[in-house]
Amino acid sequence: MTNGTDPIDQIQQLIDNTRDYYVTNNNADNMVIAVGVVTPDAPQGQFLFTGPTTLNNASSPSQPITLDENTQFEIGSCSKLFTSSIYYMRQHADYLGTLGEKIGPLSNSPIAGLSIGDIAFYRSGFWQDNDGDPYRPSNPSADLAALFKYWNSNSTPYQPGTCYTYSNLSWSLMAMAALQVDNDDTEAFVTNYNKQLQAFFNMGSGLTQVYKDPLLANIPAAYTQKWSPLTQSQYRPCPFVRYGSGGIVSNTNDMLLFLLYNMGVFNPDFTMVTLQQKAALSSTSCMGGSRIFKTGHAWFHQSFETQNGAVDVLWKDGGVTGFTSWIDFPSWVEIGTPAQNGVVVLTNTHVADCIGHQAMNILLGNSTQACDAQAVAASIARINYETPD
Repeated sequence: MTNGTDPIDQIQQLIDNTRDYYVTNNNADNMVIAVGVVTPDAPQGQFLFTGPTTLNNASSPSQPITLDENTQFEIGSCSKLFTSSIYYMRQHADYLGTLGEKIGPLSNSPIAGLSIGDIAFYRSGFWQDNDGDPYRPSNPSADLAALFKYWNSNSTPYQPGTCYTYSNLSWSLMAMAALQVDNDDTEAFVTNYNKQLQAFFNMGSGLTQVYKDPLLANIPAAYTQKWSPLTQSQYRPCPFVRYGSGGIVSNTNDMLLFLLYNMGVFNPDFTMVTLQQKAALSSTSCMGGSRIFKTGHAWFHQSFETQNGAVDVLWKDGGVTGFTSWIDFPSWVEIGTPAQNGVVVLTNTHVADCIGHQAMNILLGNSTQACDAQAVAASIARINYETPD
């Protein structure tokens, strides 16, 4: 793809070519990619889709669903962006406070002093979820009772606030802190989290919610990384106690509105988005290595080189078995003028990270590459899966 053509047309070509590649090579006939893109010429956003008009749903192939802006997808770790906003909405405390102050059953635990800010910056001291951390236990989080029992007799393997670690479980506890959970009723936690999600995101279609099995009738049948159709048991994105880290279902309409909100276009709480986006810390991994992770409150920062110099882009991706998501836009809060470019990607495959990254290159006038098997395999090294295939 080359510069000089309409960026929306280029992104449409990118997603069409990507789908054609995997349909041809992996028989992924039910593959869909849904994109919301914002440009200076489309300041309120535009929807782009590739895939069949009618899709097999995840529960009954005989009852197809329509591909449009209301088609629902699991969004994986992009849920953390909502959890961060729910915490701010509920607590109005600039991410101050500790787990012990906010979660009654952990008030006297070894992690009672862990700050909410360290969780928000991905510096919780918890084990790394996605890179084979040797400190990761088998499963301390079957339900709230098991979770609280574990943390009342264990501490974090790394020193909080000193290094980067991608921990879904720490974000699950942040969701509980936002709700100030005072008991071990797992169902009540999930119900209340969903209620607060709806309260924060009242601008959308009403279809952004926590995953429940009946929603499978509205979700496209999906594929594993090896392009096998998912079985019914694989559709639940994560255990109930981890819904704050990866348990949300949304659609392109709502995610585009969320993108516009964070870009400063769609009536944001400027104090909240400034706090979430302006603060940034650079850390190396708790597991070692030289890679630097630049993080904000739930967001990641990445520098894109362009013909006009470096552009700081805020992004977040998400992935659970069968589904990936992506959202990004150039940083704007220090400039004070809302961002003009942004992308959100939802798909029932594992290509969102590659599509989102290349779409931002298009919007910034950079050269791009196709999201073929090699490019997607490289991008998976950066994506955060809550549940392995």
